[in-house]
Amino acid sequence: MPANERACQLYLLRYVPNILRGEFVNLGVLLYDPAEKRLLPPRLLEHFARVRRLHPWADLDALAALEKQIESEAAAQAASLPAYLERLAQFSNALEFTEPKAVLTADPEAELERLYETYVVEPKYPTRLAAAVERSRAWIRSQLNAALRRADLWEKLERGVRVEEFTHRGDRFRFDFGYRRNGHLGFLHTLALEREVDRAKVLAYTMERIRTRLSAEPRSAACTAVVEAPPESETAELSARILAEQSIAIVPVSQLPAFSDRLRAELS
Repeated sequence: MPANERACQLYLLRYVPNILRGEFVNLGVLLYDPAEKRLLPPRLLEHFARVRRLHPWADLDALAALEKQIESEAAAQAASLPAYLERLAQFSNALEFTEPKAVLTADPEAELERLYETYVVEPKYPTRLAAAVERSRAWIRSQLNAALRRADLWEKLERGVRVEEFTHRGDRFRFDFGYRRNGHLGFLHTLALEREVDRAKVLAYTMERIRTRLSAEPRSAACTAVVEAPPESETAELSARILAEQSIAIVPVSQLPAFSDRLRAELS
């Protein structure tokens, strides 16, 4: 094992409506870091469309409530994680956690995002796979994570910031990072312009709702989208225009060092 890598444990949360058929949907990933004796914030399914296709009668409200429970409780249960997951699985015959799988990584947060993209996000099948992997959201997120760590910003930012207090109850969208300073709310979110027009629309809608909600308060909000590269194709330009309509700034991965320096100065 390379000196900078350590072994973590991966757990998958699955929805299995009919165990005899062996069909399932991965609902989320949990990653436990034994070296630091901590469970990283779980990465759970943002939309239940795949669950609904597999099982039209699924109780989606119950699944959403369970995910909230896991997110709020799991970190405190790290010391007795297997027993805790077993108790959760008993709430429904349709839920199960896989046996832990060893994962070697030097960056658990980036690895969690990669595992989420691998096991939970509905797959896309691009024709140029190698280029797509390099420019995927998971790749962008890993670059952002590294830049924030180098700039000593990691501990100064909130991670997995919920938005339902600004939009509507049950909104499952989360910003990758957020911060508050002197009444100002700042958000960072990774986005692949070329592949995620729909995510750009969701991000734009979310910022519009947040600003509307804050319009009567002495607070402001801004968002920066960290993207794979400056827009070149028609699809990427469309995503960029959607973001620009809500004054969402775009920072390509290549500009992360300079951006991180500016953000560090802003938060110092």
